Amino acid sequence: METNTKGYCRTVVVVAGCLLGLCAWVRAETEAEKEKRRIEAKIITNTEKSFVIIHYHHKKSERPQPAEDDYSNDFEDDEALQKILAKRTTDFAGLIISSKGEVFTRDDYIDPETVEKITITGGDDKSVSAEWDRVLTVAPGRILRISEELPDGWRPLSFSPNPPPLAAETRLFAISLTDSGYSYSPCAACAEKEHTDYSIKEAPPIRSRRSEDGSPYYFSIGENAGATVVCDAEGAVLGVTAHDRIEIGGDAVAWLGRDILSDAGVSRRLMEERIREQFSRYLYEVTITFREPPKEDDEYDMGGMYESNSIGMYGMGEENKELMAYGLAIGPGKLLLPFSVPPKLVAGIDTITVDVGEDKLEGVFAGALKEYEAAVIEVNEPGLADAAKIDPAVTLARAEPFWTVFARELAGKDLVIGYNRWIRKSRGYANKFYPRVENDIRNGSWLIDKTGRLAGLYVNARRGHERILPYLMGEEYAHFSAAEMSFGQIMSGVSARSYHYGHDSETELVMCDVLAPIVANLEAHYDPHIRHLSKDEQKRRVWLGVEYTGLSKEMAKQLNLRKETHDGRIGLMINRVYAGSPAAKMGLVEGDILLKLKVAEGPWPIELMYGAYEDVEGLDYEDMEIPEEYEAMGYQMPRRRPWSSRNNFFTRMLYAIGASVPTTLTYMHEGKQLEQEFTIEQAPRDSLSANKFKDEKLGITVKDLTYEVRAGLKLSADEKGVVVSKVEPGTPTALARINMFELIRAADGRTLGTVEEFEASIRNAKEQGKDSIRLTVEWMGKTRLADLKFQAKGSNLNDMMRLLPRMPGSNEEDEF
Repeated sequence: METNTKGYCRTVVVVAGCLLGLCAWVRAETEAEKEKRRIEAKIITNTEKSFVIIHYHHKKSERPQPAEDDYSNDFEDDEALQKILAKRTTDFAGLIISSKGEVFTRDDYIDPETVEKITITGGDDKSVSAEWDRVLTVAPGRILRISEELPDGWRPLSFSPNPPPLAAETRLFAISLTDSGYSYSPCAACAEKEHTDYSIKEAPPIRSRRSEDGSPYYFSIGENAGATVVCDAEGAVLGVTAHDRIEIGGDAVAWLGRDILSDAGVSRRLMEERIREQFSRYLYEVTITFREPPKEDDEYDMGGMYESNSIGMYGMGEENKELMAYGLAIGPGKLLLPFSVPPKLVAGIDTITVDVGEDKLEGVFAGALKEYEAAVIEVNEPGLADAAKIDPAVTLARAEPFWTVFARELAGKDLVIGYNRWIRKSRGYANKFYPRVENDIRNGSWLIDKTGRLAGLYVNARRGHERILPYLMGEEYAHFSAAEMSFGQIMSGVSARSYHYGHDSETELVMCDVLAPIVANLEAHYDPHIRHLSKDEQKRRVWLGVEYTGLSKEMAKQLNLRKETHDGRIGLMINRVYAGSPAAKMGLVEGDILLKLKVAEGPWPIELMYGAYEDVEGLDYEDMEIPEEYEAMGYQMPRRRPWSSRNNFFTRMLYAIGASVPTTLTYMHEGKQLEQEFTIEQAPRDSLSANKFKDEKLGITVKDLTYEVRAGLKLSADEKGVVVSKVEPGTPTALARINMFELIRAADGRTLGTVEEFEASIRNAKEQGKDSIRLTVEWMGKTRLADLKFQAKGSNLNDMMRLLPRMPGSNEEDEF
């Protein structure tokens, strides 16, 4: 009984001790809450009459509007129009920081041309007018100035004259305006609320593992409404910020009140005037026209999905035959274009014209930079003004504002000018850290520092593997490829990279310390794979020298190659090897299976896949019956080309890799997987680049026999003749029943070996006064004679189509 009593007493003592401890804890928490409320009360007392809301009232910009297909990123104009129609303003939070009516706020990046006026509203709902004053140079943010005396009840912040140095133990508090539930919004004051609330929180010190400014700590402010007051633990006002952190030491972003007030800043209006008056004189209008891309005379040649006539992601329509842009004079007779022209377009440049005052000077394509998407145009004649100075000492310091200039042709020279900053860096290519701009910039913009000097260029960086990216990615390329864009979109600064899925944009701030050495030695920085070519060079292809077909899962299974071919998903089975080709030299034979191709700059081998459109070789209506009256007028149904087009997946891939580039081929030969290195070579002339002769009146085009035509028609290397590549309906050739792809062996009994001999035969017959020439024509081993009458006349395609029955209501004047 005594033992139980002692145990009971011990239990009572323990419980009592716990209760006393709990009471002490509750009492301590209550004191902490009281301390928090005390600090918050002081902070509100010292700041609440300084908070205001800034209203930007919009108007319609007078700048000419771009075309509908011009994705120019003029979102400010569109947003302004919507705000006008909705009778709404764009709002930001602000802070009165001086008795002179200076109001601190975040960088608004609003186009001044879309702003009619600025008003400011205080907590008492009084409203006054304001105007832009200056852009801060030591901290992100800008200053507006109230145009009249401060209303009663409005009070500027009173900054502590001697703020203590910061340390990790310092307690900092941040107060900002926030609409309830929207404190994370960078423009919280824009939300539709009848009132705004205060967000007060203690800024915790964060230990920085990898600081951008070299400091070991920073205080986290977090997202805010654009203007935050920073106070100490006594509620005293230390400074203001539009940044999300307060940094200690190093290259810290300014935030103390004394630093903000003493910042003379930069006038946005004066900077824009200076840029238009001074920098714009270095910009010259450049007009580039392009030849028609080379294509087979066979208009029914479907080629492949990425056929050789395309220009990659940019498309080629009527609107894309002329490019108008502005280049910057960077040296005697040299202009730098701040964008990329696709390699196949560069190859087919026809003319380049540079406008210099009233003169139009002839320019030439000098080269494209291999490091960045920019090109150089050279003008041999004098006339360009002094070049813009590219000083490697000019750089863009962290948090300092810089101006962006995007030049385009829009009702004349149109300069889209804005300003921006970089504060942080983000990890990019090769795990390196690159400056990250605070606001979007048009790709191809020039960068001007706060003193008006050229500071660099904002442009996409090139990577060594880009030209083969579609082939590296294979079927996944659709997820990484850019949307098709017209020149209007390119010239409006839309970055193709912005459409990429799955990885960061590679657009960079290329500052003068990087740009200057490139400009000083341009020849060493030109990409050898982007060259201007003559018409003939543009038609020449490269080759391995094989024809192939695709595999299937069943074929892979039968060949016991399921693993090597990924169940038939990859692999090209050779069905022909051309004599004298690299393939023949390597010992490749029919039945071998090509698996992969490794290029030095590629991060992995290219898997060789049979394209979905590889089997589309053209339409064949030869056996279709047509009305006799059509046949009498010289109309023929198209027939299928009897040889394989060299415009295939493999040839296009080799062209993208480039001639003279060492390449390693992986393939299956007699059941073994082998590897061989070979150098890509220029192919002999094929049907695209073959010599040809065209007679407009006779309506015939003939070409020399080339290696793939001989193979398709089973002709030996010494057999002579020319091949008909095109016949115009209703012409003497069509009336003579001469069809496409037929061989012409002889003219008036004389054997023909070249198109020059065919042309000479036609000319001689006409000079002798003959009204026709007898041709020996062959199709698939069968020979016949055809009399080609020089004056025969049929009907053109439009005349033939008019014979077709008309649908009710159709337009009789419709032409086909």
